[in-house]
Amino acid sequence: MIEVTGLVKRYGEKTAVDGITFTVEPGVVTGFLGPNGAGKSTTMRMIMGLDKPNAGSVLVNGQRYATLKSPLSEVGALLEARAVHPGRSARQHLRVLAATHSIPNSRVDEVIELTGLEGVANKRVGGFSLGMGQRLGIASALLGDPHTLILDEPVNGLDPEGVLWVRNLVRYLAAQGRTVFLSSHLMSEMAITADKLIIIGRGKILADTTVADFVRGASKHYVRVSVPDDAVARFRFALESAGGIITDDESASPTQVNAAMDVSGLDAAAVGELALVNGVALRELTPVSSTLEEAYMELTADSVEYHTVDMSTGEHTAPATGAIPVATGANSAVPDGSAVSDSPGMPVPPRNSILGDGSAEGGPSGGNAPDASKPPGVPPGVTLDTAGMPLPTRRQLREAERAATGTIPTLTDEGGQQ
Repeated sequence: MIEVTGLVKRYGEKTAVDGITFTVEPGVVTGFLGPNGAGKSTTMRMIMGLDKPNAGSVLVNGQRYATLKSPLSEVGALLEARAVHPGRSARQHLRVLAATHSIPNSRVDEVIELTGLEGVANKRVGGFSLGMGQRLGIASALLGDPHTLILDEPVNGLDPEGVLWVRNLVRYLAAQGRTVFLSSHLMSEMAITADKLIIIGRGKILADTTVADFVRGASKHYVRVSVPDDAVARFRFALESAGGIITDDESASPTQVNAAMDVSGLDAAAVGELALVNGVALRELTPVSSTLEEAYMELTADSVEYHTVDMSTGEHTAPATGAIPVATGANSAVPDGSAVSDSPGMPVPPRNSILGDGSAEGGPSGGNAPDASKPPGVPPGVTLDTAGMPLPTRRQLREAERAATGTIPTLTDEGGQQ
């Protein structure tokens, strides 16, 4: 069990974790969710004693981590998979860890086989792919056969087989009565892996509930109904008389033979019974509710600190109050026309970098005057093609060529200048 009470962590004037309290129970998989910068990794580091809190306490199996006599057999953690000496082989790395707790080499061989590392166990870790590095990190966490498992984004970089393996592994360990605490940004995977959710935003707990209750509490719940055209008016009247609120299905084709409706205020069973009583043939009866991803996005809308650019419109997503608008690249622009550096929240003066059509950032004159040729709402520094789509910046072109060729290209403008 992990018990977090009143935990606070500050870095200078920045409060990364702000008085959070929660408990991770054994026997269930607990997912830890939150936007980038929400405080997830900082919280996990404080659980493991790597960061010292300014206030509050953390107990693992009733003790502070630093007082555990055999940490690897109590807590297995994956916080940074690449925190391994690159010159060592996977087997050497695991044997070094095992030696600190008198764990036999036979257990090293077991976790190597369990994590699928047999073929690369004697190769240097420095040459591992991201996915193989993740497997080694998970092997390290499992080495002491711990009662508690803490995994920070364990499926990052894994192939589909590896993702399925992690899902089955953590559920198997939880079924044995162990404590499993993992974070992830993959909502679809968390929806089928976790039993309970703890959601954090801007250092505060936003939700502490089961996956089922969290999704059930989201705003979107209705029943999609399709009936023959000649029964529409009669059935609409029956639904509305029973308290149903009807909206037409916007996805339905104008030529569709059966009329589609979205009904809220009644569940699928009630709609079906009304159809039976009124002699209406149902062509579709589908309960529709929010997915975990939709419920999560709705909950954390005001807690997202780093906002990106919608490439289809060239506009920034609207930041929440107090949020720091951050562009996706060095040549992107925030709504006031000033550029943003690659470091989050650090504005820099506008630059006359050449964009897709050769015009300078801020308009044809190279200043910050609005470009009258652009439609309203397109920020300065974003150039549109003839179809109205944003053209790539020089930075994006460089990154695309680097990805394709493995080299760092040199771009020139129309005048031949670099």
